[in-house]
Amino acid sequence: MPSPELLEVSVAEADIRIYFSPEHRPERRIEEVLDTAENPLGIEVYAFTSPRLARALTDAHRRLGNVRVLMDSGQYHAWKAQRKVFRFLEEAGVPVVLDLEASLNHNKVLVEQSRRVVTGSYNWTKAARTQVENIIVITNPVVADFYWDHFEKRWARNRRTHRAVSG
Repeated sequence: MPSPELLEVSVAEADIRIYFSPEHRPERRIEEVLDTAENPLGIEVYAFTSPRLARALTDAHRRLGNVRVLMDSGQYHAWKAQRKVFRFLEEAGVPVVLDLEASLNHNKVLVEQSRRVVTGSYNWTKAARTQVENIIVITNPVVADFYWDHFEKRWARNRRTHRAVSG
């Protein structure tokens, strides 16, 4: 029997779509998921400098009221553009927390609770539009909730650390 930390799902139970950049425009696919989300959203990102995705995310937050972002702290400190996106999201009321627990949060995940997951190599950056990257969109409530539980655990641990660091 698999560990509770491991999930195995039959492909027949999920709608799976794969997009490569630049030809399939993954950034646009991510925007579409944000625009059509109906449930709370959790986002874990390594690099996030795309103004388009930042705007789409704030639009989703205004519509849904429950969108949270967990961002890699190393990228935040390394890139002015990432700090700019962080401030933009915070000013729009989107809860954003730096991942100070992990030495590197290399995840690129958007999870819509009980519905779907977007993951892959695609960083949420302007540069990724022209790089060879990919995303996979998995629509399956079991998979989505597995990712959601993982996001919730990481959010809770980092939220405590973030409060201690930020005041």
